[in-house]
Amino acid sequence: RRHAGGLLGFPMVSRKALIAILSLLMAHSLPRGYLPRFKVRTGPIAGSGASLPRGVRSSRTACFARRALRKGESITVMGGGSFGVSMAIAAASNGHHVTMLVRRQEVVDQVNQHHSHPRFEGLVLDEKIRATVSPEEAFGEIDDYAKPALLIHAVPVQASRSFLSKMKPHIPPDVPILSCSKGIELTTLNLMHEIIQETLGDQDFAVLSGPCFADEMAQTLATGAVVASEQKRVAKDITHLLGSDWLRLYVSTDVIGVELGGAIKNVVALAAGIADGLKLGLNARSGIVTRG
Repeated sequence: RRHAGGLLGFPMVSRKALIAILSLLMAHSLPRGYLPRFKVRTGPIAGSGASLPRGVRSSRTACFARRALRKGESITVMGGGSFGVSMAIAAASNGHHVTMLVRRQEVVDQVNQHHSHPRFEGLVLDEKIRATVSPEEAFGEIDDYAKPALLIHAVPVQASRSFLSKMKPHIPPDVPILSCSKGIELTTLNLMHEIIQETLGDQDFAVLSGPCFADEMAQTLATGAVVASEQKRVAKDITHLLGSDWLRLYVSTDVIGVELGGAIKNVVALAAGIADGLKLGLNARSGIVTRG
């Protein structure tokens, strides 16, 4: 039932107050840049088949684990779209130096000279974020540029195979990749982890998915997401690198489930939007979301 000034007897609070409360709940009272990681139930979703094939990557993962606990690392973001920028902001806000590998020189000039981006008008980027069109610079092949501790892949799924194939000669084989690209490759029905394996071979990888709107992440509003990797240590280390007082990252080993959830949720969103457009009411929309 509704009561004056609130729903079910709870007083209404302002948007800023709600964000502050959510941030406190996410961060608890721990130091900035560290968030507790709770155990989550993992495992393949129904019908997803056997687990991913295992590779011998223990030495590389151990090296990454030692480096990942430090701030001020170099991180490369592949892709200069909205989500690539939001991930660059997340990394820079955590004290890391970020290089964005983009396609257009005008974007490079805008980022490096004016600390802004065409996708986010009025937003001032951290000075630790820079951009380049050079793979040699982005992947630390030039003496003046540090080798990255993490590669963040934010290229659209349909363009990822071609992009990664071209970048393979430059990508360090011992640096993990975090894929933020959601979707299924239309020509093969492959997921991103399969595209990474087929183009780059035996390279440590993780995937990120969740209710992450790029424009809200760019404003560092409270956000939660899942980082999934077959190697749990890789996922945990990435949460240490990127997790903060506004970005809460959960760990999972269900790579396929997380990727499918990120792709299929769009179907549910479209159905919910249709229900809203037809003015079917909250019950219909809630039923679609629940059953979807």
